[in-house]
Amino acid sequence: MKATSKSFAPCSFVVFLFVFLSLFFPDCAQALNTSTFSDDVSSRFDELMAKYDPGDVLTPSDAMFIEEHAATPIYPGNRAEDKSKAFQEVREAYGTKVRFNGLFWHKGTFEYNYGGDLQATVQSGPTPQKLEIRVNCQAYGLIAGGYVVLYEGNVSHSARNTASTAMKKSKSYSGLVALYYLNASLDVTTASGQGFNIVIS
Repeated sequence: MKATSKSFAPCSFVVFLFVFLSLFFPDCAQALNTSTFSDDVSSRFDELMAKYDPGDVLTPSDAMFIEEHAATPIYPGNRAEDKSKAFQEVREAYGTKVRFNGLFWHKGTFEYNYGGDLQATVQSGPTPQKLEIRVNCQAYGLIAGGYVVLYEGNVSHSARNTASTAMKKSKSYSGLVALYYLNASLDVTTASGQGFNIVIS
């Protein structure tokens, strides 16, 4: 299991901070809402990726979380649920409005492939310092009484000082997958150095 020194603010403090920012700094509150509230499930999976290595067994509470939020489990003779999702999302923060759209997928039986055909375009505002597109994948297997991490990985692409960029990449892995989680994300670093993201799962 990976050692971690991260600490996280209690939920009540985060809610207070969001309300405070909403009243006095609405632009900051919008970005906080993007990264803290709408993406809370993805953030929890990011924590799991930092916490565990492939081969590690999940704690009971983490196992309950992935059972609730990961894709449909497999059973003997059946295959893991294929996932292919097309989307378009527009978000604005810190004076920069960005559209994130495309398709991402997870498919296969024992031999799996995941990836994305994704685009990011600035619709208004100054040209960002950086746009980074990523598809993240985490896969879990069954063991007696719980789940083990089988795979964690991603495909990504970044571009600097541009108003648009695109990624078409995929990766493969193998195993007997019981549950998996997949998302597509866009991280924006604005011209002024502030950041916000869009996460689709």
